[in-house]
Amino acid sequence: MRLKRYILNLGIPISIILLISIGIASVQITHHGLILGDDFSFHFNRFYETYKQITTHHINLFQSLFSFSQSGRIVNAVYGLGFSYFAGGLLALVHNWFRFQVLLSFLCEFTAGITMFALLKRINIKNWLAVCGAGLYMSSSVVSTWGLNQAMTGWGAALLPLLFTEAIAVTQDREARFSPIVLAVGMSLLIGTHLFSTMLGFLGIIPFFLVALIRTNNKRKLLTKIGISIIITMFLSIASLLTFIDVNLSNQLIKPWKNTNMLASAVKFTMGNNSYFELGLVLTVLFLAQISYVTLSWSQRTIQERIITSVGGIFLLLSSTLVPWNFLATHSSIIAGIQFPARFQVVACILLLAGSALTAQNLTIRNPQFQYFPLISFFPQFSSQVQR
Repeated sequence: MRLKRYILNLGIPISIILLISIGIASVQITHHGLILGDDFSFHFNRFYETYKQITTHHINLFQSLFSFSQSGRIVNAVYGLGFSYFAGGLLALVHNWFRFQVLLSFLCEFTAGITMFALLKRINIKNWLAVCGAGLYMSSSVVSTWGLNQAMTGWGAALLPLLFTEAIAVTQDREARFSPIVLAVGMSLLIGTHLFSTMLGFLGIIPFFLVALIRTNNKRKLLTKIGISIIITMFLSIASLLTFIDVNLSNQLIKPWKNTNMLASAVKFTMGNNSYFELGLVLTVLFLAQISYVTLSWSQRTIQERIITSVGGIFLLLSSTLVPWNFLATHSSIIAGIQFPARFQVVACILLLAGSALTAQNLTIRNPQFQYFPLISFFPQFSSQVQR
């Protein structure tokens, strides 16, 4: 009985997520060619560097000894040090750029599916609905941007749900219970992968912990657990943090490119397919419906539902063309340094999918005939992803 329960609760959902990941990766396998996205040269130079360091045993956390024309350029020390060596290790295993790219894209999709499924289960979503939510997230542009463009925001999107599992859990009741270890692991993985995604995750979880701190009767316990999580994060990320600090203190680094035409890279609400700068029919309808539903029934919604949808809605707004980004960018170099407002949509996607899953579960309990609607919404989104 215990084995049967384990298979039903975990085995089947993980198998479905695995099949979805294979389905998405199979498109590249069928065409048998490398995908040369906008960031292909930069990131694959990083990975080639760590691959050569691993295979020749000449480890240097700072300088590029083999890549970037053997220029000695400092890259990995300030850009996802941990992930660079993970990717270099994979390349050392497969010894082939095509197999490496397919494997890394598959792992990105699978990781995104597992972390999103874990988040939805953390808020007590039923298995079938959690799998639908994970599938929708996997087929969204925030995850597929890695496979299609080799943008590290895709890997950030794959790991971010792990961070929000505990942020959402802390608002579940007045006890403000969460796991400092899971939160620290999630933050550490992000620090070692993509700093901008780390910043987005940090900004996204702040409202949840502020609400929990206001509501809980045991503020000292909550603050202690947050402190423990920070200490564990620093310990797990010590290599990334020390190299980043050392390089910034002892070198004059080139500042990130300032984008003053930010509206061109903001999200538009559209009725077509989902792409990085277009939300697409399925997610546009789903997200706007979720925001409208919670807004119109505000007094009947739980604190958790309100904050999930509110924070998700704010990040969706920040990612969109509704914000006068060009005006702001011309008046602030810090804002211009954000470069692409569409990056904010990853937090919106995670939270609004979680909010939609809660809403769908509540509706299907009262109206069982609606239980297949999430499946109907998943297939158009998945087919558009495969066609790309």
